[in-house]
Amino acid sequence: MLLLAVLLAWSPLRAGAVVEMPRRSPRARVSQQVGLTEIAVDYDSPGVRGRAIWGALVPYDEIWRRGELPAPRISFSRAVAIGDAVVPAGTYALLLSPSRGDWTIALNKQANVMEGERTPRHELDVVRVKAHASAIPFRERLIFSFSDFTNDRVVLDLEWERVRVSLPIRVFTSEQIAADIKALDGVGRQYANAARYMLEKKKDFQAGLTYVDRSLALGEDWYNVWIKASLLAATGDYQDARAQADRAYEMGIKVGDDFFLEPEVRRALQEWNRAAGKLAAASAGKRRLAVAGTPTSPPPATDPPPSSPPLIAIVTERPDPAHAPAQPAPPTPTSVLVERPIAIHHSEQGGSKAAAPTDVSPVIKKGRSDLQSCYQRALRRDPDLTRGRITVSLTIGISGRPTNISLATPERLRALEPCLKDAISHWAFPESATEYGVEFPVLLQGRESE
Repeated sequence: MLLLAVLLAWSPLRAGAVVEMPRRSPRARVSQQVGLTEIAVDYDSPGVRGRAIWGALVPYDEIWRRGELPAPRISFSRAVAIGDAVVPAGTYALLLSPSRGDWTIALNKQANVMEGERTPRHELDVVRVKAHASAIPFRERLIFSFSDFTNDRVVLDLEWERVRVSLPIRVFTSEQIAADIKALDGVGRQYANAARYMLEKKKDFQAGLTYVDRSLALGEDWYNVWIKASLLAATGDYQDARAQADRAYEMGIKVGDDFFLEPEVRRALQEWNRAAGKLAAASAGKRRLAVAGTPTSPPPATDPPPSSPPLIAIVTERPDPAHAPAQPAPPTPTSVLVERPIAIHHSEQGGSKAAAPTDVSPVIKKGRSDLQSCYQRALRRDPDLTRGRITVSLTIGISGRPTNISLATPERLRALEPCLKDAISHWAFPESATEYGVEFPVLLQGRESE
């Protein structure tokens, strides 16, 4: 038995056994994070093995063919710039043409090019550039490496035998960060708009507060702070609403022309000041009643403190001068938008569901503050814009959204048009069975402080 065991130990390997040997050109991979972009190169790493390489084993001025080995592949997680070309994110074949001077390097969409099988299709090249070649100490095996990288650029180096070839690559870190921030702002504005929808439709104020808090968590601006103030007021919390509205007003003044709801914020501040005063007075009266045991009347509500922003008046009809009460001149320049009769134009297919002026008028009245805000900003830039008349014509789609907006505007008021069109484009008109047209004139009146 002992003899049999020894014989088995020294017997040849069983049929089918495989001995794994090292590859002559080992597979290799190198990657580098550059800013927000990951760049990786997959390649085979042949050795010199005592051979003459450049201009001999590897001919000059031809695409480097390496038998049955695939061309190196380079991958980008985001778009990069090579030379003057922008290369989209993806994987590409890295085609090399050696030379006694600078090499030619091309990136080809056919990422699985087998250089020993066929000539690459150059119409699929996304970029072709010259790359600087320099002398280096001897290196036995071919390698790719990254050098001199920052958040905005990197150099990809190929080294083999006594040659290094360098390919500069630029990335778009600053632009990508800016785009991500903008996208984040967009998400925040979407949450704010959802909260505003809950407010205007009186759907669910608590859900609106949830949405606006998500918007605020992504970044505060006057708009989402103002939406929260409005929702708090809708729930009866006038004290907190007034505090939020004060913040919204201060933030809005700083942004200037982008503060497109300035009149609405001013008006609400006055209303909420009065409401908060009434609640405080009522609360004080209840406390006195509880202490004295006798009924008492709350003091009358007082006007807003002088520091509150002044209300800008808006009227919907031209007053009769013979019966109009005398009004003191406001302390600040005032813009007044006077709405005249509204014209509705229906297509021939318009039926019983066609919108009427009585349906459209509330939308225009609600949007007056948007138009007045545009005019008020224009007055701040040019106080001479004290009077003017603009005819607004628009087409309303079946969904109730304006599809075409045109303005008949005097030459000196043309600067108002972009702001007015943008404001009107957000109005929501009644839905209808067919498209319909709306036309109404707007009279702009400004009065300077005396």
